[in-house]
Amino acid sequence: MKIAITGTPGVGKSTVSKVFCDIQNYKLYDITKIVKEKELYYEKDESMDSYVVNFNKLKEFFEKEIYSNENKENKKNKKNNLKNELDNNIVIEGHVSQHLDIDYDYIIVLRCEPKIIEERLKKRGYSENKIKENVEAEIMDVCLIESLERYKNDEENSKVHEIDCTNKKPDEIVKEINDALTTDELEYGKVSWLEKYFDYLTI
Repeated sequence: MKIAITGTPGVGKSTVSKVFCDIQNYKLYDITKIVKEKELYYEKDESMDSYVVNFNKLKEFFEKEIYSNENKENKKNKKNNLKNELDNNIVIEGHVSQHLDIDYDYIIVLRCEPKIIEERLKKRGYSENKIKENVEAEIMDVCLIESLERYKNDEENSKVHEIDCTNKKPDEIVKEINDALTTDELEYGKVSWLEKYFDYLTI
């Protein structure tokens, strides 16, 4: 099983992913940690205190890390194709996980009240510009829209499940994820912050 857990920075992806993987015995890949440790980026954007990800290198990393055991010739022939069987139950966590072109079984999009995200990012010491960018991304459903663009074929064939994490404990969110995976009843489109936070947006 290959699962992506995505969402705006500050929604709780890291905590939820760790709890889920500990319970389900899945292997966890933290994209932010991998990008920094393996230097899979072009440069650091000092103004936003973030890294410009080199997606080609990031995709190559996952090819080498999680492909099924194949002979060298088969690996060579499939070098640039991530849409193949992976050999483990894994979670790939990060707000860009939907951009990796991996054939996920499920995409879990975590959502959270924008004012809570703002408070959390302030505590992390994020710059004013970075906080605003991320809060606006949550208001505008950016991670959800990107996930649907890549993993929703039609109304009856979607891999995307959206969860509102506002005021919920990690174990409650993990239970919602497990329920969705067990029943294969996926939902999205019920979370909307736009009307409430429209005045926050920069027009």
